[in-house]
Amino acid sequence: MRLTLTRVLGDVPFTEIGKPTVVARRGGLVAVGGDLASLYWDGNQSADTLWGRHRLGVYEDGGERCRVLLETDSAIRDLAFHPALPLVAVGTGGYDGGNYFTGELLILDVETSVTVSVTGDDREVRRVRWTNARTLDVLVAPPNDDDFTDARHRSFREVIVRDDWRAPGTHLFGEHRDADSVPTPKAVHETWKSRGQVWAVAPHEGGVLAARDGVVAEKWSADGEPAWSVSHAGGARQLLVDPGGGTALVNVTHRLGDGRDLVARVSLDDGRVLAEFGEGWPVVLSGAEDGSVLLRHTSHREEHPAVLFDPSGRLVTTVELFGCDTVNHPFAVGGAARPLVLVGEPDAPHRNKWVAAVDGEGVGRLFPVEWDAVLDRHLFGGPGVVTGGTLVHAGTVYHGHGLLPGNAFVVARDARTGEARWVHTADVPVTAVDTDGERVYAAFNTGEVVVLALDDGTVLHREELQVRGRPAVALSLAIDGPGRLLAGTVDGRILDLAVVHGS
Repeated sequence: MRLTLTRVLGDVPFTEIGKPTVVARRGGLVAVGGDLASLYWDGNQSADTLWGRHRLGVYEDGGERCRVLLETDSAIRDLAFHPALPLVAVGTGGYDGGNYFTGELLILDVETSVTVSVTGDDREVRRVRWTNARTLDVLVAPPNDDDFTDARHRSFREVIVRDDWRAPGTHLFGEHRDADSVPTPKAVHETWKSRGQVWAVAPHEGGVLAARDGVVAEKWSADGEPAWSVSHAGGARQLLVDPGGGTALVNVTHRLGDGRDLVARVSLDDGRVLAEFGEGWPVVLSGAEDGSVLLRHTSHREEHPAVLFDPSGRLVTTVELFGCDTVNHPFAVGGAARPLVLVGEPDAPHRNKWVAAVDGEGVGRLFPVEWDAVLDRHLFGGPGVVTGGTLVHAGTVYHGHGLLPGNAFVVARDARTGEARWVHTADVPVTAVDTDGERVYAAFNTGEVVVLALDDGTVLHREELQVRGRPAVALSLAIDGPGRLLAGTVDGRILDLAVVHGS
């Protein structure tokens, strides 16, 4: 079995690095530092743990061909090509949010893709400039913001001289005094626009629908051409197509722009917004197979009851769900007979969480999120799907030290009783789940897609997604008929994948 890439929609130059932050050029090469952004939104933080968002790409042919793609631990602050050798100096780092400015100085060999660190101190490197083949001028941040004045805007100059810039090093920065600091030059960010993240994909009339950063929704025709796109500063996070196929609901966020969040009903003929509703709060959409949908506010406070609409858009009822938060309660589940949510105790919604269904009669608790009462763990929710009486959903296990190896999971459960039929464990979170009725497709935030047998959880296939030999990370998945899988990526592309059986 394998996944074969048949076409790529939304492919643009420099796409692999996300939003560009800093650029260096020499001859026909362009080095670009970029940011793929957080996998967090107001309704879901489950995929953002252990996520590496910072990328360095070296490109040829105006950004069409990526020669080197590198993930860095910290944001890329500055880049500089060596005056003679095929090397790039890379300054990385940032503020840790509490006291320290951390980062390092990297040297990338463009020909071999080998990267070495030449600093022994963990310190943000804000600017890099070659003065000759042996000498690099750098501006580094103060070690902390307690002992230095205006630490965010003033830096210290260091001169590093080396005969071999390809070798690892342990350069230690000197002792600094406030009097020696210099103003940090203002960064000049590149302005070309990335497509952002594709948060949801869905097949439609042979084409593809998507919700992503920067648009309310977009459609690609069956021949792979853009059909329509409705721009928006923040974009949308979920997309639920009604059973009739003529419209879709999207939750539009203003988190990246101005204004209030809302839910929009969009015409799939041309993208026109037919109706808007909501109270201005971020909302999670929980849909059902018949087209009914629940709007759940993401507020921690229970002052915004959830609202249930029938397939025609008529208000059915409002229900109290006792608050919501982005860590505990994500549960975007497709294919259910009724909208499914996670609920806890009235005075502590994060405790004693249950899977619950909502209908005109109110909220019905089905079974605890924890399927093994002996373990008594605190579980966080994730994406899921219901098929043939089986609920498959992902999640993670809470631990005070963060996500531990083996504490991410995909579980298949009896949709009526909650009994676990099988559990697949992993080290990193799941970003998306879908099923074709025989196999479960689970995407992870490392770029891996794992295919599991629906009946017993056997691993049938696992594969790192790639485009032109470079890794791609799926943020959303959708089955599009027999043997076809759609994947929306964190860098703005939509991958059309053929599921090929056999060796």
